[in-house]
Amino acid sequence: MLAAARSAQRAQNVVAEAKPANGSSEAAIMVAVRVRPFSSKEQEMLAKPPTSQFGPTARNFMNYSEPADDAPKGAVIRKVVHTIDEHVLVFDPPDESDPGRRATVGASNKRHKDIRFVFDRVYGEESSQRDLYEGTTRGLLDSVMTGYNATVFAYGATGCGKTYTISGCPEDPGVIFLTMQELFERVANEDDKTVEITLSYLEVYNETIRDLLVDNPAQVVPLALRDDAKQTVTVVGLSEHVPKDVDEIMSLMVRGNANRTMSPTEANAVSSRSHAVLQVHVRQKPRAGGLQTDVTSATLSIIDLAGSERATVTRNNGARMRE
Repeated sequence: MLAAARSAQRAQNVVAEAKPANGSSEAAIMVAVRVRPFSSKEQEMLAKPPTSQFGPTARNFMNYSEPADDAPKGAVIRKVVHTIDEHVLVFDPPDESDPGRRATVGASNKRHKDIRFVFDRVYGEESSQRDLYEGTTRGLLDSVMTGYNATVFAYGATGCGKTYTISGCPEDPGVIFLTMQELFERVANEDDKTVEITLSYLEVYNETIRDLLVDNPAQVVPLALRDDAKQTVTVVGLSEHVPKDVDEIMSLMVRGNANRTMSPTEANAVSSRSHAVLQVHVRQKPRAGGLQTDVTSATLSIIDLAGSERATVTRNNGARMRE
């Protein structure tokens, strides 16, 4: 993907996976791509559309605008990612209004033109948080409630909107809120089972694990991975919380996100520099069960990966380079 100064849009990948908690090799993976709209800063840097005696061409009228007078000299971008349908997107298609136009030269010094990619789902600029949740994550709740582990993670370049998609904001909540809202609704409708929900929230920063939900972030200590008696990997000392409702979960997320490691970069002024892992553990057992009652347990992991950046483009150095 081209740098921000050359490309007009960023695309992020959202991967959903579900597999049996008993270790079976059966698995199902879906990869979805979401293309975010231009930011206000990018809107000011859009290239001027091709014109004719009748004004801007029809094809480019909606995609371009006049660059702002105070836009940095040479910092001109254009739209290079176009969604074709719900499964296909095209990168750097030829401009029908200018057949002789050559494609932009990327960081690899290779010319890219009219490259098409196929994914399980493609979400365009107009897609909502609800659209993405319904198409990628909602079905995983069925797996979790029947004892299957499931994972959702977002990855892509810094500034493409991963944290916004996963966490959202109070006015437009993301995958975490929508998932937990429906999970609590399903638990409330369980008449024959007792369901217990616990969660933990950690970050991995420069190969160091930190608990994001500690009471005093200044006294946080690195955590270690260990194999327990059941031959499963656990994080020693990681706190677990028992939320009563979705509002309590969101307050925990706000606190955890405030404790995440963030630093400004050339690509994003509030770049998340760590991987954030939310794990929701669901344990179920029959209400009328005795001492030997079987317990069904599964874990839903929702992961916001740190943004990837090409060092030669973002000009990172020092601590940012090590990250």
